Amino acid sequence: MTACVLAKRLTDWIVIVLFLSILILPMVTWILSKDAKFSVNEKRPLNPMPSLTLIKDASITRFARDFNNYFGDHFGLREWLIHRYHREVGKRFHVSSLPQVLEGKSGWLFFADPSMIRDARGYLRFSRQKEQAFWTIFSNKTTWLRKRGMGYLLLIAPNKVSIYPEFAPEYLNRHGAKNRLDHLFTSPYQSEFPRPIDVRQQLLKMKKQNRLYSKSDTHWNYLGAMYAFQILDQACRKLFPQLPTPTFTFLKQWQPELGGDLAVMLGRAEDFPETKPVLNRKGFSWRLRPIPAKLKTLLKLPQLQPLYTVNPKGKLRVLILRDSFFNHLQPFVSETFAEALYIWQYYDSETLQFFNQEHLSNLLEIYQPDLVIEEVVERSLANYLPANSWLQQLPIQKKPVSHNTHISGTIRDNTFPVDNKSSRRVEERHGSKE
Repeated sequence: MTACVLAKRLTDWIVIVLFLSILILPMVTWILSKDAKFSVNEKRPLNPMPSLTLIKDASITRFARDFNNYFGDHFGLREWLIHRYHREVGKRFHVSSLPQVLEGKSGWLFFADPSMIRDARGYLRFSRQKEQAFWTIFSNKTTWLRKRGMGYLLLIAPNKVSIYPEFAPEYLNRHGAKNRLDHLFTSPYQSEFPRPIDVRQQLLKMKKQNRLYSKSDTHWNYLGAMYAFQILDQACRKLFPQLPTPTFTFLKQWQPELGGDLAVMLGRAEDFPETKPVLNRKGFSWRLRPIPAKLKTLLKLPQLQPLYTVNPKGKLRVLILRDSFFNHLQPFVSETFAEALYIWQYYDSETLQFFNQEHLSNLLEIYQPDLVIEEVVERSLANYLPANSWLQQLPIQKKPVSHNTHISGTIRDNTFPVDNKSSRRVEERHGSKE
C-alpha cells in the first residue's frame, strides 16, 4: 500500500516538474538566446525590441503593442516549433502548411504571396502615377550619379515563375497576359529614358540547356546567375569598355544538397533534395577584405551586411545595392572589378529608409565608385519607389544620359585604401587612356 502511494506521489511530482519545465523552458530560452533579426522559416524580418524611450514619452500604449509584437516573434523555441509544425503538416497530410509556398509539378516549389500570384496571372500592374514615378526616379538617379562622374545600372532579377511557368500550378499560368514588369517596359513614360536591365529573354533561352533556378529555392543557381551576369556585363562595357573579360567554368558534376529556402520554410528540407551546379573557383583573383573604418561607421545598420572585395587583376570600383539574388552574382562581379562593395539595400523597411539622399551622398563621397549597380527582384519591384522616393523631387532631366555613353574618361583625384598597407589611385583602376 505504501509503495503504491509513493509511486503515485512520484508520478505526480514528475508530471508537475514536466509541466513547469514546459512552461519555463521557452522563457529561459528567450532570456539566454540572442535575438534573431530574420526568420528562416517565415522568410521575413522579425520585429525588434521597442525602445524604452517610448515609456518616457508617455507612449505606454504604443510600447505595449510593439513589445507584444516583439515577444510574439522572439519567444523561446519559436523557430523550432514553427519548423516542426510545418514539417508534420506536410508529412502527415501532404499539403503545404504555408500559403506563401506553392507545390508545383515535378517537385518544384514556388514562393507566392498574394500580390505575386496576381502578378503571375497577369492581373497586377502599377498605376499610371506609379509608372510615371518609377521612370522619373530611374532617370533622375541616372542623371544625379552621372553628375558625380558615376555610371548607374538597375538590374531586375526575374521571379522564378517568370522563367519556369511550366512547373508552376496551372492556375498561375497567365497564358500570354502581360505582368507588371511587361507593362512597365511598355509604359509611355519610359520611351525617352534608358531602360533597366531585363534578363528574362536570356534566361528563357538558356534554360533549354540547363536548369537555371533551384527547384526548392526562390533563387537562381550559379548558372542562372552567370547568364544574367553576361547581360549585366554587356551594359557595364557600354559605359566602361576597358573592363577585363574573365572566363568562368563549372565542374561537370552537380553537387547534391538538401532542399533550399522554400523547403526549409516547410520544414521539409530533406524531402526536397537538390542538385546544384558548382562554379569552378580555381584561379579566382578576388579576395574578401575588412570593411574600411569610415565605411563601417557609416554602414552601422546590421541588416545592411556590407561585403567588400578587392581584385588586383580587375579594374574600376563598383558599389552594389542589392537583395538576396545578388549572392550568386557576387563572384562574377568581384572577378571583374578591382574593388566591389556590396550592401543589402532591399532587406527590410529600415534598410530602404536608410538610403536617403544624405546617407547615399556620404557613402558616395567616402567610397567614390565608378559605377553603381542596383538590383531588385521582380516581386519586390514596388520597393524601388520608397527606396528612392527622394529622387522623385529632383528636376526631371529633359535629355537623359544614354547608357551607350562611355564614362571611361572620368578621372577623380582621390585615393581609397585597398588594405591597411597600400592604397590605389583611381587612375590606376581606370587603366591607360590610350
